[in-house]
Amino acid sequence: IHEEGIPYISDSSDFLALHRAFDAWEAIPSSEVDFEYDGPTTQEKAVANDGINLITFMDESYFTTNEVLGLAAKTLMMNDASVTAEIVDADIVFNPYFVQSGEGFSTDTHTGQYDLQSIATHEIGHTFGMIHSGVLESTMFFSVLENTADKRTLEEDDIAWASYRYPKNPAFGTTYGFIKGNITYGDDPLLPVVGGALVIARNTSTGDEIHSYSDENGNYVIPVPAGTYTVAIEPLDGNVHGYYLTQANISYYIDGITIYTDFPNEFYNGGEEGPLDDNPDESVPVTVIVADTTHNIDLVTNKDVTPPYIMAVSPKRDSVGASVMTQVFMGFSEQVDINTFTDETCFLTWDDDGVEVEVYGNFVIADNYGRRIGFTPKEYPLEYSTEYTLHM
Repeated sequence: IHEEGIPYISDSSDFLALHRAFDAWEAIPSSEVDFEYDGPTTQEKAVANDGINLITFMDESYFTTNEVLGLAAKTLMMNDASVTAEIVDADIVFNPYFVQSGEGFSTDTHTGQYDLQSIATHEIGHTFGMIHSGVLESTMFFSVLENTADKRTLEEDDIAWASYRYPKNPAFGTTYGFIKGNITYGDDPLLPVVGGALVIARNTSTGDEIHSYSDENGNYVIPVPAGTYTVAIEPLDGNVHGYYLTQANISYYIDGITIYTDFPNEFYNGGEEGPLDDNPDESVPVTVIVADTTHNIDLVTNKDVTPPYIMAVSPKRDSVGASVMTQVFMGFSEQVDINTFTDETCFLTWDDDGVEVEVYGNFVIADNYGRRIGFTPKEYPLEYSTEYTLHM
């Protein structure tokens, strides 16, 4: 850990928060995850493959936005014969922007916007290979709220995947079983496989949820403690529990294999599984026993009958101080057809002494998935001190 920690915290509560974050992962009885503290260091900058697994609040080189609290920078090594990457160096870099404000990070004795221990616990998970979870309560969910500390403690989802990746026996072998299945796309008669689908197993007794993602062949595996579960699928379409979670937020692999995100949420319902005529809200429980696998929990996605809707607009509704050279960006719930954006279907208006003036624009796809559309007014600059309304 860089010796200064967070400069505005002088009681060492920042160091204590970091140590407790490591302790949370080490305390999992069914996982071999273990760390060794090597003391403070004068090194401020994260360097790939330098043999120092650094935690620093001083390195600005990794951040181009103030929307990221921190990140884990890993160096991976693979050989030609391997399908598994080895993590050979891992640094945790906290965004200095939140340090410079003096109130960005909080500890038990220092108030601030974001709980340091919660963020550290999340980033430590990344250092040993954990990816973002689709379980909202999980420490490894991709987003954290201000003024909350609930991500300090690991959820069953975090514990299950740390145990699956680094199993400690006999605890792992006497606790966990597996759910396996395949997902195909029901909106195509050929039923192609669905990669990058979020799969959630929910314990019918405890309510605990454990996630997985389908691979390039549509297959998934979920490590779960023995019990009874419902299994559901959900697309990474930018609306997961109301959060803008997409395949790009998970990993390069998931991003690269995800094609279909236009299917509705649905439960596994056994023999009734089909593309059009099954009830997406009807679930058939799945039983898992210790050290065994429940196979063939296969799902066929239902047909998407819900049209796209706007999830976000930038500049935000009722925002002030936008540039007269601004662009407008619209985020949708799923891929949209840019050819449907015309002067008749999308434009701005402003009031000129009681006369509504329309402003037309040019449109461009502003992401890799066709879910974000940019609108550039054809007439620049916009009027100063004027309120504009976006029509869709």
